[in-house]
Amino acid sequence: MKLVKEIAFEQLKAHRLWPDVKTKNQRTQNLYKSEGFIEEGILRECILYNDSYESLVVMLILKNEYIGN
Repeated sequence: MKLVKEIAFEQLKAHRLWPDVKTKNQRTQNLYKSEGFIEEGILRECILYNDSYESLVVMLILKNEYIGN
């Protein structure tokens, strides 16, 4: 994740970076939070998986919150 942020903000000059993760995947959400991402919102029941809908949490970090610069 550190390399992804470095590429996004330093090489590509992005303003914001936002991964999404399934709401049930607490382990990945905690990883993103430890890397400075915050929860931006929830995309409710947006993906169909095994005949049921699941929601995604959108995580976000802005360039000015990126510590590597």
